[in-house]
Amino acid sequence: MKGELLRLLFPPRCAFCNRFLQRGEMEICARCMGELRFLPPGQVKTPEFVDRCVGALAYEEKVRTAIHRLKFRGRQSTAKPLGRLLAHQIQTQLDEVFDFVTWVPTSAHNLRERGYDHAQLIAEQVACYLEIPLVQALKRSRQTQPMYGLNPAERRANVFDAFSIVKTASVLDARVLIVDDILTTGATFSECARTLREAGAEQVCAAAAAVAKKT
Repeated sequence: MKGELLRLLFPPRCAFCNRFLQRGEMEICARCMGELRFLPPGQVKTPEFVDRCVGALAYEEKVRTAIHRLKFRGRQSTAKPLGRLLAHQIQTQLDEVFDFVTWVPTSAHNLRERGYDHAQLIAEQVACYLEIPLVQALKRSRQTQPMYGLNPAERRANVFDAFSIVKTASVLDARVLIVDDILTTGATFSECARTLREAGAEQVCAAAAAVAKKT
């Protein structure tokens, strides 16, 4: 009864098109589910220092809008369908066994402004769906500039040595799955994986909710 009342007062919207969901639809409307372009195995280029990499969706109009709502408009609920779609891709495309899931950490500035880390929210859903522990293994050791508009070489330079291991994280000999929202050139995943490997990680795989064409 309470759930029905909440649905009546605050009708849920589709995470991708923002239309009101019909009865029986959960988080994503039927039309969007039919239009979203899921990425098949082998289509995502694996970044340097990463063993294997998967992506859930092509970074196209509806997906771009959904991620922007999550990152810039406070729509934290969007992380749930993005994370669960990504978890399904991981489950069907990777057969590795992971010790824990972690995420590409946002900057301290973004964390203060938004009040949450969008990649962490997606990673939480992945970890929950796959029943794997979630561990904060990485932190930003310096401020980086936004990646938008940078070429591949500039992106690599931008994130070089930008991450470090969280002191409480046990990384030695670990098999790690690292999650982020968007994969473009792979520079950020590569630098995170390098940092994890230098700390003794045995294996690092990467997974992105969306993949831009530049990969």
